[in-house]
Amino acid sequence: MSIKVIDNLLTPSYHEALCNIMLGEEFDWYFLPNTTFADRGTDMSFRHMFYSDGAYTASPMAKFISPFIFHLSDAGQVPHVCLLRCKANLTFRATDQSEDMIPHVDYIHPNLSMIYYLHDCDGDTIVYNETVDDFDGNHVPETDRLTVLDRVQPKANRLIIFNGNKFHTGLLPKESSRRIVINANFNRG
Repeated sequence: MSIKVIDNLLTPSYHEALCNIMLGEEFDWYFLPNTTFADRGTDMSFRHMFYSDGAYTASPMAKFISPFIFHLSDAGQVPHVCLLRCKANLTFRATDQSEDMIPHVDYIHPNLSMIYYLHDCDGDTIVYNETVDDFDGNHVPETDRLTVLDRVQPKANRLIIFNGNKFHTGLLPKESSRRIVINANFNRG
């Protein structure tokens, strides 16, 4: 499966409401000192979990995000009951121009990965040709052995869908002040 890109996934009013809530002062973000489990010191981010381990979280956004999950389910042609996790990720402008997030997979078992861009920014998503099977189940590979399958620029209201067993990374923005995405994974058992 190659990368599928869907622009204008949501209606303009739903996308705008999502932005207003998630960019507002009342939205809770939780610090992660180590986003991809590769303790490198530069792999920090903020997260807001909407759905995990088969249930909506205590997030006050849970009811608002539910229709969004149905949009993702339809776009990926996968039943919404197969949802593994849905969360928002927030990263900030890199302090060092060579600094970026570490390539990784979200799950080592078969899954469909989706990334929804909340706003325009730099900080592309790179999806690699290699899968977790190419590295004996290791979810953080040797980066010098990865080859790029595709690179997608964040654009407001854009969704990308790809094989979740492929390594991927989100680059830290170099020009924009922040990069906010919603990441979801659906079981492909």
